[in-house]
Amino acid sequence: MAGTHTPHDEPAREESVARLVDTARPLESPSAAARARVHAAVRAEWRGKVQRNRWRRALVWAGPLAAAALLAVICVPYFFKKPVAPVNQAALGHLERAVGEVRLAEKNGASPLQSGAEVFGGQVLETADGARASFTMADGVSVRLDGGTRLTLTSAHSFDLERGAVYLDVPPGAGRGERYEVHTALGVTQDVATQFEVRLVAGPKESKLRVRVREGKVELQHGQEKLAAEAGVELSASKTGPVTKGLLIAGDSSWDWVGTVAPPFALEGKSARQFLDWACREGGWTLKLNGVGEKELSAAQVHGTLTGLGAAEALDTVLPACGLTHRFEGTTLVIEAQP
Repeated sequence: MAGTHTPHDEPAREESVARLVDTARPLESPSAAARARVHAAVRAEWRGKVQRNRWRRALVWAGPLAAAALLAVICVPYFFKKPVAPVNQAALGHLERAVGEVRLAEKNGASPLQSGAEVFGGQVLETADGARASFTMADGVSVRLDGGTRLTLTSAHSFDLERGAVYLDVPPGAGRGERYEVHTALGVTQDVATQFEVRLVAGPKESKLRVRVREGKVELQHGQEKLAAEAGVELSASKTGPVTKGLLIAGDSSWDWVGTVAPPFALEGKSARQFLDWACREGGWTLKLNGVGEKELSAAQVHGTLTGLGAAEALDTVLPACGLTHRFEGTTLVIEAQP
């Protein structure tokens, strides 16, 4: 059978082996370079195994520490970050017009505000020197800031004035039954359906609070003292001394800044009478009709837009189209028919 052998085959097998031994050559010793390569390969493999074993042992011990460190990285900002003042979700109003830089003051700086941007409770509004802005509140009240002003919107009807000046135009019926308040370090001013300005005036020794009433009435709470002021009156207060009261000069040019950021009047489809009511309110004028009837003004419709025009400029644009002219007698606006 194949694969088996007998004792008679042994001499032949031994003879074959002898021939192989005789023909075999002795093995040559490897060169120095070859021995170096083998040594390097073996050493590299050994070092790799040792290093992997070290990492396994390190991970076993470092796992809890790494987890603790990660927890610290996540938790430290959470526990130690300073809280941000909450901001109401419902917008209190929006930026109507801006002349120059108007910005929203934030913890890490300030960001510019563009026309139409909504404003919220808790936010701080600033105008650069020489800049001006007007904000239309949700109830239609116009809030205007002069240059260099910093104002905090503490609520829908309450503001904190830190510097500069704020002007409020509160038409009759606006405010939803609540009074608007302007808080300063020197007193609190409340409106009674009016137009008024609250300004902090820096002085060489101390700042003064100046409240001027253009229309309607305001009340000023200064310490324990409470005073009322009507249209044409100015109140002045400081940390020392009583509140003083004075009369405003008719046609005082210091009101002019208010008109530069007045909300534009929606002229299209309105009557000439509605336009004149707006112009007189913005300009602080008293209307007088000379030879022109109320029915004529109410029936005359006007068209177009007044974007970028103040009240005085708008008179020159709108009235000629209605067949009317105008002139001023002090702060009285006289309307007459064209000759």
